[in-house]
Amino acid sequence: MRWFWLKGIAYGCIALVFVLAHDICRAETVPVMFGIDNAHSGFTLNLTIDTSFGDDSGSGSSAISGSILANLTIDPSGGTPLIKALDFAGPVAGNRFTIDEDLEYHFTFLFIFKIDATGSDLAGYPSTPAPPARVTSLGAGDLNYEFDAALHEFTLNEGTISYSGIASGEYNLADTPFGGSPPTGTMGSIELTQGATHGDLTDFTARIEMPFAFLDSLTDEETGITVTWDVDGTVVGVGNFAVDIGLGGTPGDFDDDGDVDGDDFLTWQDGFGMTSGAVREDGDANGDGAVNAQDLALWKSNFGTVASPSDMAITAVPEPAACCVAGMLLLCGLGMGRIPRPRRF
Repeated sequence: MRWFWLKGIAYGCIALVFVLAHDICRAETVPVMFGIDNAHSGFTLNLTIDTSFGDDSGSGSSAISGSILANLTIDPSGGTPLIKALDFAGPVAGNRFTIDEDLEYHFTFLFIFKIDATGSDLAGYPSTPAPPARVTSLGAGDLNYEFDAALHEFTLNEGTISYSGIASGEYNLADTPFGGSPPTGTMGSIELTQGATHGDLTDFTARIEMPFAFLDSLTDEETGITVTWDVDGTVVGVGNFAVDIGLGGTPGDFDDDGDVDGDDFLTWQDGFGMTSGAVREDGDANGDGAVNAQDLALWKSNFGTVASPSDMAITAVPEPAACCVAGMLLLCGLGMGRIPRPRRF
């Protein structure tokens, strides 16, 4: 009897794995090139030089340019895209930020000894050491997300930091790159704005805001001078992508009968005012989870439209929730294990 129970549980677990794997596979990886918003992105490099005469610190700041390439893991089902993970591509073409200005520093030791330092042609890239890095939605149907920037790294691997005065030296970042991650709990954000729908695809604009910070140091063996760099800043970027979010049919055909008419207006009227969780059958024409004037505008623009027979033949069958199916299969598996013994008389 115990063997049958164990076999039933095993069948149920296997079914659960298959269902959950199917649910994960519905997500797709979408590469997004974010152009860096130079006006809202900034970089600060605090340098400390430690010599036999003492130490001194200075700070330099600059705007940032370039682009960053990220892979968004998106579940497009349900009418709104659900971002599940964010991964930066690392040192590849298109994933490179540049520090717009050279940074200059002037240090004084014991009032008379001086060192001048310059950070020139600095550039680098973001990466994700252990993908996938989780992204969290701020609410059902919401297009705003947050993520822990500590799961990502910024690396400076181009340019030089040189100094001269009572001692001279240069660090070539191509030979000795430096970088790191901010403290855990340093949150970044992603905001999506939904655009037009073209056939099966819906356009989205994504705005990412990612803080970064790291601390590193290096000692010049020839001069004995230690340079410590303390970096912090924020990268803001904007990118575009398109996914099939399963709107299907003609926007405004809320009852999915192949035409946009007065019945659909009544559906929209009944759902008007919903701010989250709305679906097509509630009057949500653009898949943003709300029923409002934007959906009415889409109904108006398509009023009188009748779908072609080929379009009407294609209908979407909603999938039951993965957990519900898994639970049913698990119960079925358990049931398979319960094989009654023959009774003896």
